[in-house]
Amino acid sequence: MARQYRPDRPSLTGSRLKLARAKEHLDELHAEITAYVKRKPHPLSDEDEIEGEWIVHRFAEVREPPDPRWGVRAGEFFHDLRSALDNLVWQLVLVNGEEPGEHNQFPIYTDPTRPPGAARLKQLKGVSGATRLDDMLLGVHPDHAATIKVLQTYDRPEVNRLLKVALHAVADRNNIDKHRFVHPTLAFSDEGKGSTLTHTAGPPPTRVDIEYMVGAVYEGAEAFRWRVVGGTRRPK
Repeated sequence: MARQYRPDRPSLTGSRLKLARAKEHLDELHAEITAYVKRKPHPLSDEDEIEGEWIVHRFAEVREPPDPRWGVRAGEFFHDLRSALDNLVWQLVLVNGEEPGEHNQFPIYTDPTRPPGAARLKQLKGVSGATRLDDMLLGVHPDHAATIKVLQTYDRPEVNRLLKVALHAVADRNNIDKHRFVHPTLAFSDEGKGSTLTHTAGPPPTRVDIEYMVGAVYEGAEAFRWRVVGGTRRPK
């Protein structure tokens, strides 16, 4: 039998429920976006454009724009993830027998040019080397605090790389959503219509570059562009 949740005792129930809700948001969005894509809402133009050495593909029309609510729901997804981390720190303080406060949160510093500054809490004034990380983790057991500090994305990004990339994404997207509306945009190529390069004469090309555009989807907007690099100008 599952143990009853007691708000007066340390528990990961809150963080786990927020993670579960985040997954619900993601699953719902995935189903809706998949159905949207299958309706082929914005086909590409049949006529290619030449810009220097680039071949440009644009949207011919927009039969069905992306649902603006997707942006709100994506923001809710990232909020739940970010909140689950902050809830975790609160519980870590409780399990350490200390009293948590509004200063407690899960720190995520992402800019290597702006590492955390000196601590501001009066409890840490005069503590040598104390930083804003220590403010946020005040009351957390030193072992748990050390684990969280190792995951800071500004410091040695090659260590625990995947975890740091994920934390960076959560902090960045959540911050964006708090300050401005996230406009959903979507672009894709038809399945089963991949291109191959046929070498016809002269030295072979070294590579094919493809650049996908990120921005609003509208009639005439650029979807992607590609170019052949090296070799001759005679590949197909």
